[in-house]
Amino acid sequence: MLDSASVNPQPYTLLIYDAPCATDVLEAAFPEAQYARVDVEAPLDDALAAYHPDAVLAPYAPETMLLFHALAGTSNGHAAPLRILFPPETAADILPGDVDMVLISDAAIWGTQLAPLLAMRAENERLRVALAEREQELALLRERHTDPELEMIKTQIITNVGHELKTPLLQIKAAINALPKTRTTSKPIHFAEVATARLEEVVQNITQLSQSRNIHLDIALANDSIELARRWLKNSWKHADERSRVVFDIPRHLPPVMADKRSIGTVLQVLIDNALKFSKGEVIVSATEEAGCVRLSVQDFGIGIPSEDQQRIFEAFIQIDAGTTRRFEGVGVGLSLARMILDKHDARFDLVSAPGEGSTFSFTLPIVDLHSVG
Repeated sequence: MLDSASVNPQPYTLLIYDAPCATDVLEAAFPEAQYARVDVEAPLDDALAAYHPDAVLAPYAPETMLLFHALAGTSNGHAAPLRILFPPETAADILPGDVDMVLISDAAIWGTQLAPLLAMRAENERLRVALAEREQELALLRERHTDPELEMIKTQIITNVGHELKTPLLQIKAAINALPKTRTTSKPIHFAEVATARLEEVVQNITQLSQSRNIHLDIALANDSIELARRWLKNSWKHADERSRVVFDIPRHLPPVMADKRSIGTVLQVLIDNALKFSKGEVIVSATEEAGCVRLSVQDFGIGIPSEDQQRIFEAFIQIDAGTTRRFEGVGVGLSLARMILDKHDARFDLVSAPGEGSTFSFTLPIVDLHSVG
């Protein structure tokens, strides 16, 4: 049966599923939360609808993992609750994508574990609501503004959302880095790192979208764009264990080109990210001078792309088949945004690829003759 542990509104609501003895421990460790208890016989859907919990906590069991899988897609106008697992009997059975956190055996610090994750969820929910409100405002403005004005408003919203997300993300990364790793805390910290890396990828996608809409062509150095991509790789948690796979084969001096430095750096980020995702070996980033242009290339030796799919991959939300969608994470917007950037440079992707033989993405930027400028 279902009952509430408190009648006063609190910042968070925690739903305890099939673990009645855990409520007292959590109330002592995390007293500011509101609690609800659900027995296994009670309909969980009713509890979710009644309480809209910030987190569902349950002990490890095969049924729990099925429940958590279903909760991942829960919305109904509310953010999906966090999936928190009590210390499992067999930790090896748990993968980072299955749950959002595994509580460690020491119940005395459960509150300390939960607080940062709940705060992150609350911040994400605030941003989601703010974005929904902006979209409603945008719908009203669409009737009153001309297309150029509307595009300016869209770009401003995208830029602001990306900026607002970056600040708390940096704070979260700093906090996780400061946590001491011990035998009992290393796995929960790893789960926090995986979740943060996923959030980092969302912020990266928003930033890339902003870059694709805000391009100003000018005299630039290709080396500067390459350095931006190199810096992104160095700071990326997602590829923290894979940076050594990327080899930069770049001449020290390349001639100036006509380009938007930051957005070309974004294109290289997309290509490096895809190469690391779809390959296990070396990834080569290179630059060459040819026929009045500088050619930038990213080569991998991974799964490759069939010829019939080589145009489709530049469409938004496309991976080459359902199997890759299941095996490789990502929403599939990177290459479409990169193509939008190159379209505004009057450039295009050249792709050489075959199944099992890897892929080479490249594009050219026109060299600027400084003697003929102004």
